[in-house]
Amino acid sequence: MAKTQQNTKLGFDKGRQLICDRREKTLIAVLNHLKSSPVSDWCAVHAKYSRMQLLFQDYSAGTGDNSKYANVNLTAAEVKEIFHVVSQIYPLTPKTPFKSRYFKEFNGKYSELLVERNPNMRITWCLTCTNGDCDQDKKPIKGTETKILQRYTDSQMFQFWSTIYSFVVNWEAVTQTALQRIGAPLTKKALQDAEEQRNTAGGSGQQPNSRRGNNDPANTNQFSSPPPPPSAIEDHTPFNEMPGYGTGYAS
Repeated sequence: MAKTQQNTKLGFDKGRQLICDRREKTLIAVLNHLKSSPVSDWCAVHAKYSRMQLLFQDYSAGTGDNSKYANVNLTAAEVKEIFHVVSQIYPLTPKTPFKSRYFKEFNGKYSELLVERNPNMRITWCLTCTNGDCDQDKKPIKGTETKILQRYTDSQMFQFWSTIYSFVVNWEAVTQTALQRIGAPLTKKALQDAEEQRNTAGGSGQQPNSRRGNNDPANTNQFSSPPPPPSAIEDHTPFNEMPGYGTGYAS
């Protein structure tokens, strides 16, 4: 993978690096690529390609172009699922084994995250990321894969996923608030317009109710919260063409 130019003012990945868990020969960087839904779909909160990316690097043979890389993009729901499992096991059920596979395929390429726990090992957890080619039946083709793993104790695993989970949940709360303050009044107005059109078409002569109820959203201009960031035209950004990354890790 070619080197990328690091933005020194904002840090790696333009400030979107949440975690850089560095070991002797490997590391995992967690990158925030969550995207808000358009205001017209404000209840969804997440846009189509809203993801948290786990970028694995193996620099046992050297850094830069000598390193191996693999990455996987997880949805918010997948992050919550993994955190839920980890938090249920640690520290209450230390004898529990676990194995779950998160497989993504697009146009003959795949990325996979394997989350495993072996209670009989001293370091119980292992995260393995694999990238490679797959056939028309979405089956991995042997010999094309790049595989990188990193191991975790129960405590390390909990702290790792707790940080990601907290970030996702807080992002959702802030984003939903901003979207709702703009979108809810628009939805209300659309419902009022539809009611007015029905009354006009039916010849009832009724006038739409313009009075504001006690619980109705007020004019959005009075709110100080900033609007959500503009959404990208994501239908033109295929899943496997999310931004690539090199070795510009924060120290």
